[in-house]
This record gives sequence, structure tokens and C-alpha cells, in this order.
Amino acid sequence: MALTIAPIREALKAQLNLVMSGRESDVKAYRVTGAAVFPRITIEADPVDYVDYWVTGTSVGLATIRFVLVVECGPLNADGFADESARRRLDDFLSVGTGNDASIIDAVMSDKTLGGVADTCHIPRAEVDDVTATARLPLEVHVHKVGAEA
Repeated sequence: MALTIAPIREALKAQLNLVMSGRESDVKAYRVTGAAVFPRITIEADPVDYVDYWVTGTSVGLATIRFVLVVECGPLNADGFADESARRRLDDFLSVGTGNDASIIDAVMSDKTLGGVADTCHIPRAEVDDVTATARLPLEVHVHKVGAEA
């Protein structure tokens, strides 16, 4: 498997859409300005440490791509606060395990290979702003490079 990033984003989007099906929502593989549908999940590149091409050294081996799932659960009022329903929606999205059919984490982890485009992936934590009912979920995707220049 080569290291091709766009199909990884699209596979993440597809898995997230499975959880969001039946809900009015917006899942984007890339940030789109002006979108006003909530909840909204955007797959963004980690701004600090996006791709580590040489996890296993300079030989053909493992690479890590780091994304951030940005979860926005509702519009903000004039004071810059989310309402209670947006906060509850965020709690549902961040819950995991049996009975949590809105879990973003469970959606991503339901197929750690993202349909075969990755070796594995995981979300280690959630960074939350309760005032705005938003979360940033760092996501690491591990892929073996095949045919890449050393």
C-alpha cells in the first residue's frame, strides 16, 4: 500500500457518515468556509505534525499521518456560547461503547484499516471547549509505504 493521503481522508469521511446517517449533519474531508449545518465534523491536517514519513527509518516502512477531527455541535448565541442541546450532542458524540450509537470514536474504530487504506488508526484523546460545544479529536493513521523513495 502506498502512502496516498486523499483516500485516507475520504475513508474517514465515509466511516463518519455511517454514524451521522439519519441525522442532519455535515461531514467534510476538507474545511469549507461558510457552511452553516450543525453538527459539523471536519477532517483537518494536524497543523504541527501532519506526516512522519520515516517512523521506521529511511527504509520502506511505516509512516504516520495525523489528522484532527474538528467537531462543532451547534451555532453560538450572541454571547459566544453554545446552548445546552449542543453540549448534550457533544457528550453523545464523545461517548463510547455499547449503547452509544452516535459515538464518533466508535465510528472511526469500527474499521481501524479505514476500508483497507491504512494499517491501523486510533484517537488517543478528546480536547473539548464546553463553552462552544466543540471538540478536537487527534487521530493518528499508520500506513506502510510501498514503492516510496527511501
